[in-house]
Amino acid sequence: MTFTTAEAAMRIGVHRQSICNWIHDGKIEVPPLVRYGPNGRARLWTAADISRVRAWHRAYVPRLGRPSKVVDVARIARLRAQGAPWRVVAQAVGCCIPVARRALRAPAP
Repeated sequence: MTFTTAEAAMRIGVHRQSICNWIHDGKIEVPPLVRYGPNGRARLWTAADISRVRAWHRAYVPRLGRPSKVVDVARIARLRAQGAPWRVVAQAVGCCIPVARRALRAPAP
C-alpha cells in the first residue's frame, strides 16, 4: 500500500510542509518521484518509508515545552502509606504537591 506525501505526513503526525522542508534540506531519505499523466508527479510512500521518517522525527526533532518532572512513585506511595502529609512527601521527593499527587494517581507505565 502506498501513500501520498500529505497522507504520509498525517500518519507521521506532522504537517505536509514539514516533510517538504526536510526533503529540501536533505534531512530524510525520500522515495523517488513517480510520474502520472502528462504533467503529474508524486512521491509514493510505503509503510517502511513512513516508519523510518517517524523514527527519525522522534530521535532528532526537539520536543517543545517544559520537560516532565521525573519522580519516584514507589517512594511517594511508601511515604503516603506511612501517613506522611503531602507537603512532607513532596519535599522528600523534590517536587511540588500537585506533581506528587499526579504521579501517584497516574497509571503505571
